[in-house]
Amino acid sequence: MTKNWTVSLTITGMLLLMLTCAMPAWAGHYTPGTEGAMGASVPPPGFHYKQYNIYVDSDTLKDDDGDDINIGFDLNVFAQAHRLIYITKHKFLGADYGMSTIVPIVGTDFNLNVPGVHDSEVGLGDIFIEPLILAWHTDRWDAVLGLGVNLPTGEYDWTEPASAGQGYTSGMMTLGATYYIDQAKSWAVSALSRTLVYGEQDDTDITPGWEFIVDWGISKQFPISEGLLIRPALVGYTYWQMDEDSGTGSSDEKGTNYAIGAEVNLFWLPPHLFQINLRVLQDFGTENDPETTKVVFSVVKSF
Repeated sequence: MTKNWTVSLTITGMLLLMLTCAMPAWAGHYTPGTEGAMGASVPPPGFHYKQYNIYVDSDTLKDDDGDDINIGFDLNVFAQAHRLIYITKHKFLGADYGMSTIVPIVGTDFNLNVPGVHDSEVGLGDIFIEPLILAWHTDRWDAVLGLGVNLPTGEYDWTEPASAGQGYTSGMMTLGATYYIDQAKSWAVSALSRTLVYGEQDDTDITPGWEFIVDWGISKQFPISEGLLIRPALVGYTYWQMDEDSGTGSSDEKGTNYAIGAEVNLFWLPPHLFQINLRVLQDFGTENDPETTKVVFSVVKSF
């Protein structure tokens, strides 16, 4: 009996270490699917406020072969992130120059039945500072380049898998483009990539492998009235952990994830300059990650 209990505790500890340190797509500094159609089209000069409301649900954990790991895994995450964007009137390399910051509040409920782990936390997450945004606009193309850093401002404890913080600093490079298929710019195809490079994690001394994520979308815009546009879209993302974690006790398994879904965007034209967006995505082809359903609701107000 004692031996079985010891084995169970050992397995639990190993799984907790894997889930909290191996950088799955639901727990990193960028949640795939946060941006959708036309995600690479930066707004014009001015101040812009964007609020992301992200819900992640999963009861399936996949192994390296994409098979279910039956350990009673259950995850629910709700994050509300507040983003302030300032695009200046200054030009650099022909692009509008801007900057942004994101302050997230994260609530997570985590369950694992080996022999039984439950953790629920709500708190300030890791703040993102983006001092460089370059945005290009032409008749048929938009493009963006961004450089930023995620700071370990959220509380983190490796024994608490629902921690609001991640316990490390990371750098993120954004690169993407939107192509307008027609001259009226009603049809658009977009791809927005995020490349994340991580520092060493507190408590574990593990450095997660770097990640590459692409949010994509195909959209069609229609006028509903003189001052209101609607833009339905087919959306999705790809997530790859490109390198193994490093450090004592780190995992050599790399996560992979794909998703597809739909979104709808409503845009109130000037003088209102207000948008709401709803996106639903379902994972598939998952390896070494939770297979999730994501719902993203965002609002944007421009000034």
